[in-house]
Amino acid sequence: MTTQAWDAYWADPTTTNSFAFDYTETEGPYGTLNQFWLDVFAAFKDSDIVVDLAAGNGALATLFTQSRTELNCAAWVNIDSATAKPDKLHDKITFAQQNIEQLELADASVDHFVSMYGFEYSDITKSFSQIVRCLKPHGRFAIFMHHPDAIITKQSKVSITAFNQVLKDPFWQTIHTCERLSFPELKNRLLQNLNLHLQSVATEGQDDIKLIGQNIFYLLQSNNNVGWCVAQLQKLRQGILLQVERLTQQIAAAETASMLTQKIVLDNQVAWQITTLDFQGSTLGYCFTGSKN
Repeated sequence: MTTQAWDAYWADPTTTNSFAFDYTETEGPYGTLNQFWLDVFAAFKDSDIVVDLAAGNGALATLFTQSRTELNCAAWVNIDSATAKPDKLHDKITFAQQNIEQLELADASVDHFVSMYGFEYSDITKSFSQIVRCLKPHGRFAIFMHHPDAIITKQSKVSITAFNQVLKDPFWQTIHTCERLSFPELKNRLLQNLNLHLQSVATEGQDDIKLIGQNIFYLLQSNNNVGWCVAQLQKLRQGILLQVERLTQQIAAAETASMLTQKIVLDNQVAWQITTLDFQGSTLGYCFTGSKN
């Protein structure tokens, strides 16, 4: 998996995940997910080493620190292959850039592995063998993964369709030629183009077009220099391309998660189970949990 889209995504330290603002919710679907993690955190001991795989900017670490007055672990290590830039949360929490398929951790050195929307982006056979290698005897893991039928996966497909509609538009493919326009002409063409896509995109994809429109509105309000605006519009187009790449990887990750039982063989080293976490009949994701014997 390439990390360019994720490098760009994690460039802002305040970005922890697409849904970070929901992690502390106590009601609704994210309340169910919140409770799942609070139960996992409650099992930690003060002497435990906790490792979060494919942690990005540390969404789980953020929830962990926000949910308790004293951190019940000895150390928490966020690991990701992308160049994440997490904010400093606590002296016990550190970040390491590593490939989770080839962890730079000692054998039997970890008490708990956790991961949310991350493990399934990797080659799960290789990554799981690393978990088994690095876990201490009786060490545990709790991994929450995308599901093909989850609303996040469905919305990702909608967003990709909407974004691709814009990206394939000749206007956006030749946006550099707009440098010859006056500012009023550029503004008018942008508004006409956005209106065209709002009218032609499926209803469920209109919010994605509106998001692009919001970015353009802020851009036009910031500066009326046409050359500057065109350069920013080119950056916006590149950002949309990277977002499509990221969402495409997200959909593929959900498919990978659905094949976990075919890829990871049961043996006497580790006991594990995979279930779904649901809310009011809707699937939120897969729960992959277990322990080393």
